[in-house]
Amino acid sequence: MPDPPAQRACYLTTARGPVFALLHPAARPCGIGVVLCAPFGNDDLCSYRSRREWAEQLAAAGHPTVRLDLPGTGNSAGDAHDDDLLEAWTDAIAAAAAWLREQSGCPRVAAVGIGLGGLLAYRAVALGAAIDDLALWATPARGRTFVRELHALARMEASAASATEPGEEAAESDGEMASAGFVLSAQTLAALEAVDLGQLPLPAPAGRRVLQLERDGIAPDARLRRALAATDVELTLAAGPGYGAMVTAPQRSQMPAEVVETVIAWLGHSAPAPVIAGPAPPAAAPTAPVASLSVDGAPIRETPITVALERGALFGVLSEPLDETAPICAVLLSAGAVRHIGPNRMWVELARRWAADGVPTLRVDLAGIGDADGEGYPMHEDGSFHATRFVDQVGAILDTLAARGLPQRFVLGGLCSGAYLAFHAAQRDERVAAALMVNPRTLFWSRRLDRVRDARDVRKIRRLETWRKLIRGDISRARRQEIWRGIAAAVSALPSELRERRRRGRAGDPLEDALDALERNATRLVAVFTAGEPLLEEMQRDGRLERIRRRSMRVECIPGALISHTLEPLPLQRAVAAVLDEEIAHELERAAPLAPQII
Repeated sequence: MPDPPAQRACYLTTARGPVFALLHPAARPCGIGVVLCAPFGNDDLCSYRSRREWAEQLAAAGHPTVRLDLPGTGNSAGDAHDDDLLEAWTDAIAAAAAWLREQSGCPRVAAVGIGLGGLLAYRAVALGAAIDDLALWATPARGRTFVRELHALARMEASAASATEPGEEAAESDGEMASAGFVLSAQTLAALEAVDLGQLPLPAPAGRRVLQLERDGIAPDARLRRALAATDVELTLAAGPGYGAMVTAPQRSQMPAEVVETVIAWLGHSAPAPVIAGPAPPAAAPTAPVASLSVDGAPIRETPITVALERGALFGVLSEPLDETAPICAVLLSAGAVRHIGPNRMWVELARRWAADGVPTLRVDLAGIGDADGEGYPMHEDGSFHATRFVDQVGAILDTLAARGLPQRFVLGGLCSGAYLAFHAAQRDERVAAALMVNPRTLFWSRRLDRVRDARDVRKIRRLETWRKLIRGDISRARRQEIWRGIAAAVSALPSELRERRRRGRAGDPLEDALDALERNATRLVAVFTAGEPLLEEMQRDGRLERIRRRSMRVECIPGALISHTLEPLPLQRAVAAVLDEEIAHELERAAPLAPQII
C-alpha cells in the first residue's frame, strides 16, 4: 500500500459551533470514504492513538477517513452541560459525512462506529445523514444499555476513589454522572436513555450495508441484529477481537488489527452503487483553519499547530486571546500517553479559561502520543515518558511559540510525566517563569523506582500492627502476596541501591542542584499532590518537602480522602484546577510592568 498523505486538521462550521476534525486523505482513493466515530469517555481517551493508526490504515487502503471530536468533547466547542447534546452529536456526524463526500469526491461514504459512536452514527443515518453503510462495534440498540454500563463503572470508580471514606464527595449531583472523569448531564442521560435503534428504521434500506462486529467473543446486540435482519439491509456478522486491548491504558492500547482488516475487506467487497447520490441537503458544512470561541464573554481563537522535529512533527492546539495578550505564555504537556486534551479534558478547559484571561496557551502531544508523529509502541513502560528526548522536545515547543511572536516568558504545566518534564525543562531554559507539577511520580527517574517503593513493605512487615492484622485475617491473600513480592524485590534491589546511594553521595544532591538552577532562572516551582501519592509520602518522610518550601516554592496538598492519580473524581479536578488558576494569576502579577510612580 502507498503511504497516505499526512493528516490535516480543521474545524467544521456547524450551528452548535466549531467541530474539530482530522482528515486522513488517501493517496489512491477507491471511491468509499469513512467517518470514524469514537466511543465515549475513557474508551475514547484510551483508544485514541489506536484509532489514529486505524484511520491511517483505512487511508492507505484507499479510503479517505475523517475523525472528529463531538461537540462538548475533545477540541470541539462546548462542554458536557450544553443543552441537546444528543442532537448536536448526531448533527456533527451528519456534517462530517457530507463534508467528507464533498471534500474527497467519494461517491459512497461509510461510518465506522465504536460504542456510543456507533449508536450515534446509526441515529444520524436514520435521520437522513448522507451515509451509505455502517460498521458497528460494541454498539447497543438502546441508549439505556449504554447508560447502565456507565452507571456501573461510575459506582466502581467512586468506591475505589473513596476507599478510606466511602462516598466522600463522589456521589452524582443534579442528576449528572461522571465516568472516569467524563461528565454526562442529566438532560443528556435522559435523551440517551430514550434512544432505541430498533425503533428507528433506516431510509432506503435496499442497497445499504451494515457490518455488526462481536466484542471479544460477545455477540453483537441481538435486538439490533433482529431489527436489521427484518429489513432489506445487507447485514454481515463478523468476529470482533481486540476491543479490550484497544481500550486499556493509553500507553498499552493496541490497534485491533484483525477488526481493521475485516472492516477494510468488508468496505471493498462488491460495493453496490451509492444509496445517497451526491451530497444530500443541507450542503456540506464549510471548514475553517481556526475556531472562534467565546469563554465567559471573552473572544478567543484556537489554532492547530505543528512543531517540526528532525523526524516528523509534534501536534498541538493553541488557544489565544483576541483582545490584549498577557506577557506570559503557557504550555500544557502530555500526561503519559494521554493526548493533548489532558486528563478528563482538563487541559482544554484550562487553556480556554487562561486564553480568556489573556494568556496564550498551547496543549501539545509529544512524539508518539496522540496526533504527533512518531512510533507509539515503544512506550509501554512508565520510564518511556520520562526520557531526555521529551525534555528536548519541550525546548523545541518553546522555540516554535517564540517564533510565532508569542510572549517569551513561559509557564509549563503537566500531570505525572508531564510534571516531570516541566520540572526538568525549567532547569534548562531560563525562559520558563514557572513549572506547575501535578502528581509527579518522581523528580529524578530511575529504573529501580518501583523496586524502591516496594521496599516500603519491608518496613511495614516489621510493624507489630501488621502482624496483628495478619493473625486476625484482616489482610487479604492478594495483599499478603503483594507484601512478600515487595520484600523479595527489595532484597534483590539492595546491592544496586547501595551503589546508587554511594554514587549520589559523590555527585552531590540532585534536588539542591535543581532548586539552585530554578532560582538562577527566577523560576517558581509549584507542586500539587492529591491523596495517596507515593512521591508526596516519600518527600514528607525524608525532608525534601520542607527543603522545597524553604526555597519559597509552593507545595499544595489537596485535602480529603479521594484517591486518583489521574484526577477522575470531579472534586479533585476542580480543586487542582483552582490551584493552577491561582498560579496563572500569580504569574500575571509577577509579569505585569510596574506602574510609574508619581513624585
